[in-house]
Amino acid sequence: MRFYCFGDNNVDIYRNKGLAYPGGNAYNVAAYASMCGARAAYAGNVGADRLGRLQTDSLKAVGVDTSLMRVLSGDTAWSAVQLNDGDREFLEMDISIYRDNPVTAEDMARCTAQKYDLAYASIWAAFTPEGWEAVKALPVPLGFDFSDTWTAEDLERVCPAADYAFLSCSHISEEETKETLKRAVSLGSRMAVGTRGMEGSFLWDGGELLFQPAFYCPAVDTMGAGDSYIARFLVSWLEWEEKLSRQLKSFSVVLPRQEDLNLYRRRALEMSMAEAALFAAATCQRDGAFGFGIPWPQAE
Repeated sequence: MRFYCFGDNNVDIYRNKGLAYPGGNAYNVAAYASMCGARAAYAGNVGADRLGRLQTDSLKAVGVDTSLMRVLSGDTAWSAVQLNDGDREFLEMDISIYRDNPVTAEDMARCTAQKYDLAYASIWAAFTPEGWEAVKALPVPLGFDFSDTWTAEDLERVCPAADYAFLSCSHISEEETKETLKRAVSLGSRMAVGTRGMEGSFLWDGGELLFQPAFYCPAVDTMGAGDSYIARFLVSWLEWEEKLSRQLKSFSVVLPRQEDLNLYRRRALEMSMAEAALFAAATCQRDGAFGFGIPWPQAE
């Protein structure tokens, strides 16, 4: 299973701890996918500074292909974070390095030139008009995280291209979550997942609404919980799909009944959600998104 993750990355600077951790949505998904056994590549921009080296070296340490990353002039993107009883609060950020250097059609050509099984980006990424058209034309499924900042216009723009839509929904009601997921699928997404922190997660695939409770555990740091859920879900679900396709090829006369295949599919989705929730709970037991913190501020 090969993932092409592209777009945003930023170092998380914990001011009340004096530490900086590697991070960013698409960046984290690449790291977590690799930790879950997939082959992941990350394409994004960092500065020629200590934080840029932290971003690159940390991905390499967990087995992510960083050959598509660019080192540019300017500062690596960062966000200032404060921990409040294990829950992270974002204070301010500077993400100009990737906002000023948006994803281009050439960036996406690098994805199509190799045999990836999934492309992945988030609402934090910036695209040139041609770059976004190239994303919509990708020959592989697209996973896309809307975080908790989407608008109705964002859904209308992205869902026709995003096979797997992920939304953070803790700030809206359960009913609003369900309606938002149905809206995403009606606009073109194959399935939509809404995560609600300790209130669990929902999935809508156009025919059935599934619910997965969260695994309770005291949180050391919730940074990366949503990203780890996304990565584990995608790895697990794509593996199930690949396994089913392989098994169906062994039937030489008559395929199983469709209702039986639908039951298999539902159970696979439920297991993928359960594995995602469990992996996210383990992430909350770790400092930073996936560790590798360094003292900060620190002289070059």
